[in-house]
Amino acid sequence: MLFDFPWDENNREFATTHALPETAGRVVMLEQGTSRIEIFEYRVPKPAPDIDGRRNVDLGICHFCFEVKDVDAEYERLSGAGMKMNSEPVSQANIRNFYGRDPDGNLIEIIEYFEEDAGI
Repeated sequence: MLFDFPWDENNREFATTHALPETAGRVVMLEQGTSRIEIFEYRVPKPAPDIDGRRNVDLGICHFCFEVKDVDAEYERLSGAGMKMNSEPVSQANIRNFYGRDPDGNLIEIIEYFEEDAGI
């Protein structure tokens, strides 16, 4: 982890850069090699709930994708943790993957690559 930074409503810099009169929350920057991912968790303003029944194509198909070594094991682990899944893992071309939603409703793809065609 590169950093884990909580901020409160008194942080004027965040209010300025986020174009809101008041914000509070936490930001974490994860780092692996030359890759980084920044994750925000807001307390103020309270995030809007996910749009019930939102499809992959609604609001654009913005998603995160994580490559794993055993997609079926990750499906079981994440399902057991309560992740809302779009489907079970499927095979196509040289991948096996599935999509699910994080607690905020963001679309997450979990994918495993193979040297040869993984199709059924």
